[in-house]
Amino acid sequence: MNLLHAIVMGILQGLTEFLPVSSSGHLVLFTRITGIESNLFFDLFLHLATLFAVVIQFRRQVLSVIKKPFSPFSLKLILATSISVILAFVFKDGVSQNFEGKTLAFTFLLTAILLTVSHYFAKTPTHVPSYFDSIVIGIAQGLAVFPGLSRSGTTVSTGKLLGVDEEQNTSFCFLLSIPIIIGGTALELIEGTATVISPLYLFAGFICAFVSGLIALRFIKNAFKNSRFFAIYLVVLSLFLTINDCFLHIF
Repeated sequence: MNLLHAIVMGILQGLTEFLPVSSSGHLVLFTRITGIESNLFFDLFLHLATLFAVVIQFRRQVLSVIKKPFSPFSLKLILATSISVILAFVFKDGVSQNFEGKTLAFTFLLTAILLTVSHYFAKTPTHVPSYFDSIVIGIAQGLAVFPGLSRSGTTVSTGKLLGVDEEQNTSFCFLLSIPIIIGGTALELIEGTATVISPLYLFAGFICAFVSGLIALRFIKNAFKNSRFFAIYLVVLSLFLTINDCFLHIF
């Protein structure tokens, strides 16, 4: 890894963590193209950067959950998180195998299909997340542990299909990402093997992921209103990966 790689991976992490295109999928694709090996400390810093970004952007909602941990909204977050964690452990072995990037074409396409379906068949947004909605969104986030399945795209699209109020849906889904990011980071720290990396690369990756994450969050509502654009992008990317894997073998 060099400084340019660190900067590009930071930007990729920050933008794609919150836009509906899958951060894990794009980072796996980047490492597959460049041949860079994953580094525990670097991955940890990128996750911390996006965690800080979402906490800052949704600071009022975070404070509300902290002040009222047993409110209906907080309990629904806990319920959805619990389901996501259970599914993440169930699919743990399959997820680790998919980090080689061989199924990205399929999972990118699945995200594109979900974005398209939610755009054309979403219910009229009328209500706050119910306990049933929380269960379904929790399942959606649990399935999004596979690289190429966008966590934000999967959860927000599911909320739209359930008819959850737009602002409530966005807040719920992005607040739900906080414990998942923390849990995923902790798991990497426990199970990973640390290797030495330049502090400059860590700092550059962190800053780029943090700033690009804040930028992505500022435009997140417009991003999901224009979900067809991201769906088209993912279809094109999926098609390119399929052609590459079957015929070109460029990477």
